[in-house]
Amino acid sequence: SSGILDSEQSETSCLVSDRRVRMQTGKTHLMIFSVNLRDASGHDIILHLNPRLAKRVFVRNSFLSECWGAEELDLEAFPFAAGEYFEMIVRSDARHFRVAVNGSHQFDYKHRVQDLSAVGQLEFQKLNIYQ
Repeated sequence: SSGILDSEQSETSCLVSDRRVRMQTGKTHLMIFSVNLRDASGHDIILHLNPRLAKRVFVRNSFLSECWGAEELDLEAFPFAAGEYFEMIVRSDARHFRVAVNGSHQFDYKHRVQDLSAVGQLEFQKLNIYQ
């Protein structure tokens, strides 16, 4: 499912407010999710955050002018665990998006667009895979 705000009350729950995402990863299924900051038109993804629990990587990227950029993957430690609640906070300064998970700074992502006023949508997408 996808949308500006997606919430299920079964085993996965999500709350998005004030640039924070608080949710629980799947317990009995593989959950893949992403958080996107899109431009007002909805065509460009200024910031794409995609934790991949099965591979223990946290992908960061941008989709600009119909092209994906280079993925950024480096992390000291993977901050997510199956079945655990987490809170993700995204802040922006003049040069970077700064992302924290559970109160711990994870990485900086250098802005790939100059005009941050173009950010117009927060999108949350998730996919549950039952085995």
